[in-house]
Amino acid sequence: MVDEDKDYSDFVKRLGNIGNTIAIFAGFTLTALVLVITRFSDPSALLIQTTLYVLTFLFYLFTFLLAWLNNLDLKFIKNIPPFTTGMQICGLLEFLGIGVLGLVIPVLFLFFNLMLLSTLSIVTWAVFVASSFFFTLKPAAKIRGQH
Repeated sequence: MVDEDKDYSDFVKRLGNIGNTIAIFAGFTLTALVLVITRFSDPSALLIQTTLYVLTFLFYLFTFLLAWLNNLDLKFIKNIPPFTTGMQICGLLEFLGIGVLGLVIPVLFLFFNLMLLSTLSIVTWAVFVASSFFFTLKPAAKIRGQH
């Protein structure tokens, strides 16, 4: 809960800057992944697939961190507006949008007939989506319920 005597505005601004940096990293990671898969004539080579999986993992990690940072600052805000139906729908759409964005990568792997890599990335995606639900959505709902 927020201590009434302390000003956390600088910390919340810092979280925003970190979030922007992570968003840029996620974008560059996805771009690098697309470049790697399209520039090689045989993306089924083991080294290329390992590189693609590492980039996939990094992308999922960055999007998880974005979702986590997005809700972390709720702990430091004194006056959180009521959690209306519109805000609930917006939050759900945001969660679904980020989640579905993660499915772009396995579909891209399917286009290049990389079945094992696609399956592995779907499993990784599912772990990150479940983690996002338990570590971001549920705590945010709890914090909003206290206000």
